[in-house]
Amino acid sequence: MGADRTLMAWMRTALSMISFGFTMAKVFEYLNSSRGPLFGPLGNRWAPGALGVSMLALGTCSLALAVVEHRRALKILREDGLTVRWSLASMVSTLVAMIGLLALLTLV
Repeated sequence: MGADRTLMAWMRTALSMISFGFTMAKVFEYLNSSRGPLFGPLGNRWAPGALGVSMLALGTCSLALAVVEHRRALKILREDGLTVRWSLASMVSTLVAMIGLLALLTLV
């Protein structure tokens, strides 16, 4: 149960990063289309949604790695003789990681 709780905490954090990143990418895209290019404090042109795409990628990668680590933990528990059933948290996290990957592909 501890492994599932840890995975769910990673899923919550990754989902926040994915949704924040997608929102930021769309906001910067809108600002770029309505006001023209955005310039930073040093005069550099900001790519629309670079922060958003980075957050989305970070959230998706962290969730995928958390799923891999969760499966390793379950494998160790099985080797130690504990009966481990299938994990709903693992299945939902895998689906959310796939959705995050699709969102990332739509923005890139």
